[in-house]
Amino acid sequence: MGRAFDSEFADELWRFGGTPYQPLARITSGSGDTFLGLARDGRPTVVKLHRPAGAADVALIRMQSAAELISALGSPRIARHLAVGEVRGLAWTAAEYVPGPSLQEAVDGYGPLSQEGVRHLARGLVEAFSALRDAGLTGRGVTARDVVLGRIGPIVVDVGLTRIEGADGRIESADEAESTAEDVRAIGALLYLAATGRPASSASGDILSPAVGNCPNALREAIESSQRVRPAARPSLEQLARAADETWVPASLATKWLAEPWQSADVLREIDDRANELARLRSRAIERAILAAAAPPSLSARRSPAVRWEKNEPAVRNRRWLAGAAVRALWSRRGR
Repeated sequence: MGRAFDSEFADELWRFGGTPYQPLARITSGSGDTFLGLARDGRPTVVKLHRPAGAADVALIRMQSAAELISALGSPRIARHLAVGEVRGLAWTAAEYVPGPSLQEAVDGYGPLSQEGVRHLARGLVEAFSALRDAGLTGRGVTARDVVLGRIGPIVVDVGLTRIEGADGRIESADEAESTAEDVRAIGALLYLAATGRPASSASGDILSPAVGNCPNALREAIESSQRVRPAARPSLEQLARAADETWVPASLATKWLAEPWQSADVLREIDDRANELARLRSRAIERAILAAAAPPSLSARRSPAVRWEKNEPAVRNRRWLAGAAVRALWSRRGR
């Protein structure tokens, strides 16, 4: 699998210089406007720039409301959204970073998931989508690139805040059952991809054959019926959960995932590689901050013309804070 991060600090890396996050690298698997950032407390974050359709202020209100709803859920299957803001005419969102390949990357790089992997993915997606439903949100826009195969289970890292329909961040739908049916269809499409390595289509009925895909037999009919045209013919979220695991209990999922092997060796190695690369990028950022703080004023004032900092810009204050903290840590270690 290719590199997860591009640490070359090209000009566009500084386009979110007005956010309170220190840019570390571009995330190559995301859109061109998705970056790895560092929060003031040292937490790695995913900072994504958006070009919302319609009035920017209305979009920001919707995104902020939805982000607050998602963070309040506290679901281990959904990445926490940390902040929403606007910089230089673009909206931005910040969410926690989860080391690991997306479902799409894993399938493209290593092939379909194992039967146990498909079953665990089903359980995780049902739990994530159920949590979203409880908050009045929908996950129907979630794609295979929005689901990360983390060490202890799949995690939805992007629910598409720019696709939120309601003015207060909630779903605006005249038919709640139809909206839920669309969520079920989205889950089924993700499971079909995970089991077969192919996107779901009108031919998805082939999943009923035991010779097709790495899929637990109990899930085959549920996946097939989730792709039916009539919403009423699709299973419910509860029926999907039962097909994935007859003893499915949401509260016990986290501990059960820790005890049950479900990731392939390739995916586990990919998770470790990304965690190690993150540690390296964080160390480089601290080293840069130490050098910048120790440099003479005449040298530290020299900056690339492409990187224009404004005096009161939040990122400047963040950079100074990071530099000061790094220098204090360095002197503390020397004094031991």
